[in-house]
Amino acid sequence: MADAYQDFFKSLGETLKRKRVEAGLTQRQLGEQTNKPQSAIARIESGGNADVHLRVLYELLSAMKVEMDEFFSEVISLGTVKAGDDKDLWTRMKAQVDLLGDEDKIWFAELVEHCLAK
Repeated sequence: MADAYQDFFKSLGETLKRKRVEAGLTQRQLGEQTNKPQSAIARIESGGNADVHLRVLYELLSAMKVEMDEFFSEVISLGTVKAGDDKDLWTRMKAQVDLLGDEDKIWFAELVEHCLAK
């Protein structure tokens, strides 16, 4: 179980970094836009921050104008973890949905339910 959890956050970090580079931003610039320390962004991108809150991720993606569904589709498609491999991971992520606004909460809950069903 721990391996799927670690693999997921590695994929998440790799995808975040790719999207940031595609947006033409440095970690520092993204941090300035979101009021997040560059070191926190570096930890997420390295896969070393398994406790990243969805609100932080949402703020980073919003600053880069990246939709969450697009982002998570790419995270899952990297192949290091398949949707449904670790139901505890998806359950923990679903618990964080309460931090999002109503519209995003509904969308993210549907995404996680979809992943749990696979």
